[in-house]
Amino acid sequence: MKYWMLVLALVLVASPFFAANEHDNLAEKKAGSDMSVVQPMKVDGQQVDPGVYRIACDRTEVSFTRVKDGKVVAKTPCRGKELAAKAKQTEVYTQELNGERVLTRLLLKGSTVEHIF
Repeated sequence: MKYWMLVLALVLVASPFFAANEHDNLAEKKAGSDMSVVQPMKVDGQQVDPGVYRIACDRTEVSFTRVKDGKVVAKTPCRGKELAAKAKQTEVYTQELNGERVLTRLLLKGSTVEHIF
């Protein structure tokens, strides 16, 4: 019985420490920005039509969510290199391939990842 009391006491003492670290990590890992798309483009093969989108990265996936109805229209794994510092602004790079506008690179304000598509 004393063993379980000791384990419970350790868990209660340590839980605020782990909760604070988990919260700090989650806050640092998420980045997002709103963006207006003026011409259709492909994001990793997925169609993104003109409109306003919330682009978010949780360091696992990048998602494009249409602001007017909350529909996720594109989702792709994070791929790219770590940046030395967080991006100061959102930057979108596209190119024309086979008659279609294609997203090739994305920097999200607040993110430390250069996303490559």
